[in-house]
Amino acid sequence: MSTLTANPGEQHKEREYTFDNLRGVLIFLVVFGHLLEISIPFNGSTFVYRIIYSFHMPLFMFISGYFVKFERKRIAGCYILAYIVFQTLYIYFSREG
Repeated sequence: MSTLTANPGEQHKEREYTFDNLRGVLIFLVVFGHLLEISIPFNGSTFVYRIIYSFHMPLFMFISGYFVKFERKRIAGCYILAYIVFQTLYIYFSREG
């Protein structure tokens, strides 16, 4: 099996291909769900759409959270700042319209 690392000094971790495959299936379901939105309605299309959208985003978040490294400075510096900026812009532009 091959090992992938971003930095040569880090310990080698083996890639978990099961999660890669699961992400591929979830991406396919996202595309399929979007196609259901724009396609001609058929018997049961609403049911299939609701089933897909009931689990694919929570599963994406679970998979992402499984691999994340918790770094307090990075979260505070990057994500919270970006959230505040974009939320402020969203509120400003949604009131203008």
